[in-house]
Amino acid sequence: MKLTDLTVRNAKPDQTHNKIKKLSDGNGLYLAVFPMARSTYAFAK
Repeated sequence: MKLTDLTVRNAKPDQTHNKIKKLSDGNGLYLAVFPMARSTYAFAK
């Protein structure tokens, strides 16, 4: 799944279970969306 501009803008945290939601691009880059409406990019090897 590609991380497009639209996907990133519409990313919402998992409010029902109060967990971090991770969206990945498949090449090691992922976006972590936290329940407190904060987002962080990370790169995993």
